[in-house]
Amino acid sequence: MNALTKLTAAALTAAAVVIPATAASASAAELRDAEGCNHNTCIQVKGNASGYRVFGFFGQYGGGYGHFHIWGPNLDYNGPDKQWTSGTGAGTPIQYGYGAGQVCVEFWQYVNGTYVSSGLPCEVVS
Repeated sequence: MNALTKLTAAALTAAAVVIPATAASASAAELRDAEGCNHNTCIQVKGNASGYRVFGFFGQYGGGYGHFHIWGPNLDYNGPDKQWTSGTGAGTPIQYGYGAGQVCVEFWQYVNGTYVSSGLPCEVVS
């Protein structure tokens, strides 16, 4: 092996060690937005473990009397009992949290004198 080949090999080895570490720290800081529904109860999450915001709402065919419960890392919110309609504009106030883990929205519908879960979508914050 000549001196140029040894120098090139050493540079490539050093780059291979540095590049993954840089890529990993850059991806950890990226915002990760997610949205999903379960039985027409929906969740929307924006942000990452450094700080996220979340709210619950009903999809196109949802609605009912009851309350939303939102929980996740450093977050626990119970909304008021009321008649909720469908659409993102009719959802809960935006809630804020931080930390990595699962964040969930559950709608508790009031039916015949008792509460019944009618949807539990969750997303992962990292």
